[in-house]
Amino acid sequence: MRPARPFKKLRQGLLHFTAPIIKISGSNTNSDLHFCKPVNITNSITAMSRPGFLFCISPDSTLLKQHVELLAARFPPPGGAALMPPALSSSSQGWNRKVFWGDSGLEDEFWDCLGVQNLFGGGTLVVLRNAQALPADTWKKLSKAMAQANPAVWPVLCLEVEFERGKPKIPAHITRLKAFDFAGKQGWVWQSPGLDARGLQSYIQAQSKKLGLDIPPALLSQLAAALPSNAAAVQLELEKLALLVQTEGENNQLKPEHLSLIRQQAEVDIYRVLRALQNNRNSAEVWAMAMASESGSSNDKMLFGFLGALVREARILWQILFSENVYIPAGALAEKQALAQKLGVRRLAELWELALEAEQGVKSGEVSEDQALERLLADLSLLFSR
Repeated sequence: MRPARPFKKLRQGLLHFTAPIIKISGSNTNSDLHFCKPVNITNSITAMSRPGFLFCISPDSTLLKQHVELLAARFPPPGGAALMPPALSSSSQGWNRKVFWGDSGLEDEFWDCLGVQNLFGGGTLVVLRNAQALPADTWKKLSKAMAQANPAVWPVLCLEVEFERGKPKIPAHITRLKAFDFAGKQGWVWQSPGLDARGLQSYIQAQSKKLGLDIPPALLSQLAAALPSNAAAVQLELEKLALLVQTEGENNQLKPEHLSLIRQQAEVDIYRVLRALQNNRNSAEVWAMAMASESGSSNDKMLFGFLGALVREARILWQILFSENVYIPAGALAEKQALAQKLGVRRLAELWELALEAEQGVKSGEVSEDQALERLLADLSLLFSR
């Protein structure tokens, strides 16, 4: 008798997880699942049982996290919540949640989580962020692991990639995997290009309802036009507006004059600034990029966003310098290799020192966000020019 194929065994092993039929993604904007009219490999994901594993694809990390939380609520863990002491639990709607990062490599703990049952009972939600950064060999091992049905574990693989012409830019070694093909056929894939103009209004309505903020229809389009197409930034601005309106105590309704309080800020491409620094561009031009939104902007957002991008870039360059596995688009690899060799170990280490110095200066009160950002850009200019 011909043995069952691995993913067929997986499907059979999950049949006893019964749950109501739900539509995980599609065009229904009344559900919390649909803020940006997600595009899916399958038109919709419907299931009589919990998916064995999931691919969640989006460049917006906030949308990814909200989607995972929503699914965790829709599919409770087997046998109910874990009996874990609150101090030890990272609970996500009853699941014991474990988060790992693909750009940091996968240690033994990750593989143990996939195969070992939680001693406290319940189920383990294993979330792998930035999974696209894993090398091809690791993905082959991961694909085989996904074929093994473990009813107590629910893996969620997050591909945080940009979209181009409506399609996610997923590395070819991932799309060729049996696990990815199987997930597509089963409908275990959710993907979203992020908040577009139409989806932004739906997202604002959903989040404002949760915050108790009443937005008149006449102001919705104006509010959407004033907000960036980034879920984290939108949520932050809505929280501030909700707090202001509640303080005034007038039916929690947004007024036209409140819109002027939203920080009008042209989105700054932090990586564009880094590339300009790397290419030794004119310092005045680099400063113009970074300070493009200085008037009435939130420089603390700019500073700490820049610091995050800087540390991430330093880590990638460090990995390249020491020939570690790191996923980089083929068109950018040669440029990154040249820069890593140019900077060397000592100057790469200085990138972390400069980032730490800027953060410490602001948090200790020694300098303002403006001063820290200006000093950081000056120091980086000197570093890249040496």
